[in-house]
Amino acid sequence: MKREEGEEGKKREKNERERQRIKRKKNGSELALNRGGLEDMDKGKETAQEAKKAEASEKPQEEKFAELTEKYLRLAAEFDNYKKRIEKEKGMLVRIGEEKAVSALLPVLDDLEGAREAVKEENARKGIEMLKQKVWGVLQKEGLVKVRSEGKFDENLHEAVMSEKGEEEGKITKVILEGYAFRGKVIRHAKVCVSKKEGGN
Repeated sequence: MKREEGEEGKKREKNERERQRIKRKKNGSELALNRGGLEDMDKGKETAQEAKKAEASEKPQEEKFAELTEKYLRLAAEFDNYKKRIEKEKGMLVRIGEEKAVSALLPVLDDLEGAREAVKEENARKGIEMLKQKVWGVLQKEGLVKVRSEGKFDENLHEAVMSEKGEEEGKITKVILEGYAFRGKVIRHAKVCVSKKEGGN
């Protein structure tokens, strides 16, 4: 009888140990699951934080790119204006140089005209006239033209160096020295004689 009771006690003890082992195993599995869930949550938080950081870092980069683009466009516009200004100034310097060169040749035309009028020998007069026409042709191709030297006096074109009585006030009666314009700009006013009515000042 005692022997049977001892065997049953051992069996109950064995069963209890088995239940404890199963319980510990179950608790261990649940703990592992809980840890895994916590790790997943932590990973999710880290991923969200990294996404926020990436988004935050992208905004300054976009702003920096926009700032650099604006700066580049501004510099490009300034450089373009600088080139235009230089070209304009260069053109003005060239034009001034050409005006001076042409103006320096006007006395040559005057001298040739004076020589032609002074020489009485016909062949010599023709030779001087041909030379004058050649010089005039070259200057004319460059843009030199004579200013109007007849009709009413115009202070923009003429310079009155003398006057004489006439029926009409302010009419050009004689050209003393031809005037010239170079590419639309008067570089020498024509020196003229103008008429004045009797009794006028």
